[in-house]
Amino acid sequence: MLLLASRLQKPHRLTVIFGLVIALAVGYASVVLMRRWTVSKSNFDLGLQALKEKKYQEAIDRYSESLKLQERPAAEILLARSKAYLGLRNYQLAIQDCEEAFKVEHQHSKAELHFQLMRVYNFKGEREQANVHYNQALLSLRGQQHATASQIEMLMFRAQIAFVQEDYLNAQIGCLEIETLCKDHPEYARQHCLALCLKAYAYLAQGEIRQAMACASAARSLYNPSCKEVSQLDHDLRTARGSCARPAFLDEMATV
Repeated sequence: MLLLASRLQKPHRLTVIFGLVIALAVGYASVVLMRRWTVSKSNFDLGLQALKEKKYQEAIDRYSESLKLQERPAAEILLARSKAYLGLRNYQLAIQDCEEAFKVEHQHSKAELHFQLMRVYNFKGEREQANVHYNQALLSLRGQQHATASQIEMLMFRAQIAFVQEDYLNAQIGCLEIETLCKDHPEYARQHCLALCLKAYAYLAQGEIRQAMACASAARSLYNPSCKEVSQLDHDLRTARGSCARPAFLDEMATV
């Protein structure tokens, strides 16, 4: 390019050289900005990956560094780190991060923070406090675009916790609420199906085989062919495992 520029007349040569300088400057600036963007995203993203892999201490370290670098809004990072602390069963620090996040959060993240506190207090065994934050989360969801999906997620969590604690009545009530929310909404078919499966297992644990079979039939009608959860439920009903049966997705339920 420089050789070509040298063969041009002076006015044209200056124009070409000036253009080359601008192009190089823009290219350099783009590289610098891209590197900064990559670095600024890497700690938070690596923390997210570590969290998914249940490498909780690594996630905490990444999020702490992300917080120092101000890579994301502080409330978002603190909420993510709270989940990692919950993974380690460090309830005090999980609660502390949420409380700090409330001081700097944006309006739209209030529901997520209350939901996280609901989970922390549930795992901590303080159900009264968990219910307080559940109700606060519902209030914060009013008017939000994805309120229904978030409410279904919270109800499923509560129903799963109730089942694990052998509180089968509240597990069934939670599932019934999910069914009501999912009714006539095909986009929530999977959540609807899981709620029916969980309710069936709650009936099965109480020896109510007929009700369990009715739930299985309803769940089966939502998926054709049946999903793995319905297939497992059908197997458990055929083998009459009784009160020892439990849905496989409970074992996959992460603490975070």
